[in-house]
Amino acid sequence: MRGYTIKPIHLPPDSWRETRLEDERVVEFWQTFDLQPAEVCIRYWLHLDKLPDEAVITLNGRTVATAQGGRPFAADVTDYVWLEANSLLVHVPPAGWSGRAWLQPVPCEV
Repeated sequence: MRGYTIKPIHLPPDSWRETRLEDERVVEFWQTFDLQPAEVCIRYWLHLDKLPDEAVITLNGRTVATAQGGRPFAADVTDYVWLEANSLLVHVPPAGWSGRAWLQPVPCEV
């Protein structure tokens, strides 16, 4: 792994699109992103800052988790991501969420 730099992929708060669903009990934050092919084996960890209670995280149509509120969230999403057109949705109560999120590429263990 020497000489190979792995940088996090930031999903800035101002890049999220927000939709308030009809029943007004849920706000949906979503965005799309692409990944670059890597020269080495990589696993991707999704990090989300302090989600409210019962936030539901969905990536490419598959539910990743329902997060417990007030704590940072992290999950290995390697099996959920594609190289292109990834769609990340975070459903939260109307109180909202800071929107701070990033993907952390991590070298696979050999």
